[in-house]
Amino acid sequence: MIRETELNLFVPSPELLVRLASGDRPLGVRAGPPRIKSIRETFFDTPDQTLRRRGMTCKLRQVEGEDPLVVVTVGEGPDSEGITSRSRLTAAAIGFGVFETLRGDSEPATQVQKFVDPGQLRPQIALDIQRLGRVFRGGLLLKPVLLLFFDRVTVEVGGTSSVLHELSVRRRREGGPLIRDIARQLRDEHHLFPDGLSTLHRAYRVLAVEGKTTEEGVSPYGLSMALAAFQEGRIGLIAKGAEYHIPSFRGSGEDAARALSSDLMGTSDLPLVRLGTTEPREGRAVAEVWTVPDSPQPSEGAGKQTQLRWFSWYGLLERVGQPDLRDPTLVSTLLLLTRKKLLGQLPWLSTTLDGELAAEPTLGEERKGTHEVPSELGRVGALFSTLRRAEDNTQDLPIRLQAVSHLTNELKNIFSQDVTRAKGKILSGVSGEGEEAPTQLVDLISIRVRGLVDRLYRCLGNDLLGELEDRGVHLRTWTGVMHADRKALLERFTGLLGSTMDVAPEWGPSLTPDMPLAGCAVGLMARSPGVDGTRFFHVVLRKDSPSFIPVPGSATVLPLEEVIRGYFLTQMPELEQAETFMFRFTTGAARVRTPVPPGPLSGSKQFEESRESVVARVQVNRRMPEGNQTQLIRALERQVTRRNPLIGWSDLYPVRGPLDLTGLDDLLNLKDG
Repeated sequence: MIRETELNLFVPSPELLVRLASGDRPLGVRAGPPRIKSIRETFFDTPDQTLRRRGMTCKLRQVEGEDPLVVVTVGEGPDSEGITSRSRLTAAAIGFGVFETLRGDSEPATQVQKFVDPGQLRPQIALDIQRLGRVFRGGLLLKPVLLLFFDRVTVEVGGTSSVLHELSVRRRREGGPLIRDIARQLRDEHHLFPDGLSTLHRAYRVLAVEGKTTEEGVSPYGLSMALAAFQEGRIGLIAKGAEYHIPSFRGSGEDAARALSSDLMGTSDLPLVRLGTTEPREGRAVAEVWTVPDSPQPSEGAGKQTQLRWFSWYGLLERVGQPDLRDPTLVSTLLLLTRKKLLGQLPWLSTTLDGELAAEPTLGEERKGTHEVPSELGRVGALFSTLRRAEDNTQDLPIRLQAVSHLTNELKNIFSQDVTRAKGKILSGVSGEGEEAPTQLVDLISIRVRGLVDRLYRCLGNDLLGELEDRGVHLRTWTGVMHADRKALLERFTGLLGSTMDVAPEWGPSLTPDMPLAGCAVGLMARSPGVDGTRFFHVVLRKDSPSFIPVPGSATVLPLEEVIRGYFLTQMPELEQAETFMFRFTTGAARVRTPVPPGPLSGSKQFEESRESVVARVQVNRRMPEGNQTQLIRALERQVTRRNPLIGWSDLYPVRGPLDLTGLDDLLNLKDG
């Protein structure tokens, strides 16, 4: 098995591809002479795309003058910068085909057999690739470090074909320039932006836009771009009939963003920031998102048909999902914006809540309450009244803390019940008549909860923790307590292990943790200097596990995850030198209905029902770098879920404080001994 990192970008013209491949320093890299290869890759999958839905590919790779290979890749799709990290398993083809090879015991065969019967695979699409390759070498032995590929790809499926061009930078070993630096250079100098697609997915999209397949979605030739324009902390939307939409444009890149901003604001001389591409998922709109952090008032030259209506940020998050606020591109854009907001990457949205909530969004009265929102969304919406009690600094502290604790408990129920149920429907590929599409429902819940969580932790940091300190309650981290207190905390923690918690084994090479079908766990990820790979550990919690553990005989208290951090550091002293991050994840037992072939006496469609574990929520501290967050999501995807598409950025909630606030009101009863 080879673990590889690769940058893969769509190139809009063959002329640009030639320019990028030419010279002594293609892509700014000192590379060897060009070598040209003819490659044919035939991709195999089941009729219902089982491998593709799992983020896997299986292909027969035939290179002119070389023996054919069967190649299976496993890994996540491209990140917001177009960089993919994946595992590649290769075996020599037996009999010049895949079927006999995959019935054997090679690495690719073993991987495929976990999920499908090789006999069910069928050829789906073929790529004829004319590749110009160049190599950057380094070290004393001048071994290959970076492989640069410039490809003309002819896509063939069902008797039709199309052509696209792309470039790839693949890391073979450490050394040389960083791939992310190359990606930024291509973005800044040539306006090449990631489209969130792999080569295979891109090939299907190209055929779709040319009307040669029924594959739905956006082609890289016409990537949808969304513009999030802000003005004094408010976001601008466009009224289209009875609905509000995020301003969008058929295109990508800064030139397209400036053209759209000029249409909206009457000027193209605005500060523009590219936030990235929305996370691809079946049933979700994909768009490249640009933002104007602070827009001026539209000039007289702005088009009347595109006049913006300004919505308060938190007001919009509280109301999204109503009949006039369900634009798919708006929902995808808000998923990206709310994640960036929780990470503190939208500083222009640090507005005061009083002004934010005092003014209503520009909703006409006739649009309010005319349609029912899904009950699951209504359940989240009901929590905003509880949130307002926590935010009200005229209330007594116990009442505010009780509101925080109640809200936290209700959120747990929403994820363990509503989100888990919706993910079961995604897995089943069905939804009830008249119901919200399950993918959009999960996304809408995520957006509303992120708005709620952002305000909750803002309130916590602004005054609730300060008031607790004034009452003599001291919330600390593991590094903030003395050695004697650490020892007392660990004694108390080990006493709890027998009744409320279990320490699971370290996640092994198979990446299968000891986790119940439904439950909650607190984990630690550790990266030691000079050591390849990341280590993962976790503790499985019971329903009565405390969220905070006080130092015996005092009013000093630590969040549970900090005590668990101390436990692992004590058990494995080598982790003291490692960079460690804590996380918390919730799993649910989703009800999945799988169609089965009807029996000889039954003509109706039959279903087999089962329970599958899905990740409903992942919580981290927002200080965890995004690269580590990506690694955690992909690790959980391999470990807990068996099928796609059940975990992604929409399931991640970075917070500024303790990961669980249940029982915060009980801390007022602590007294110094």
